[in-house]
Amino acid sequence: MGGAVLIHFSVVPIFRDWAAELSWKLHKEFVIVNPDRYIKPSAAISLGAAIVALIVDDHPTSTLVLTIVGIASFAGVAVISEVINQPINRTIGRAEAVPSEYAALRRRWDRANLVRTSIAVVGLVCYVVAALEAA
Repeated sequence: MGGAVLIHFSVVPIFRDWAAELSWKLHKEFVIVNPDRYIKPSAAISLGAAIVALIVDDHPTSTLVLTIVGIASFAGVAVISEVINQPINRTIGRAEAVPSEYAALRRRWDRANLVRTSIAVVGLVCYVVAALEAA
């Protein structure tokens, strides 16, 4: 989640300010580095831990609801990533030159990233509040 916030508030503004070719090159390098190789396993561990916490312990209703909202939030992040951001990343990663539709792709990627980052923050807050209430 911290990576998503960092990308949205530091890298996305750079993408917007730079010329299309330079922005595309930087985006392509991010795709090559592929942060999903650690983001997806981390998300799976987080989801698994939340589900285990629901199963193995008695919780007050508020903790249960917060944990379920946290799980749903991170599921939403995964859906947005797989349906919008990843297809755009694949298009950018395969391109040999700046795609003609790059400006539209960037705007769509930026909007989806803002939504998924916001949802991830909500999910994290729910997990933290649920953990504090359960303690």
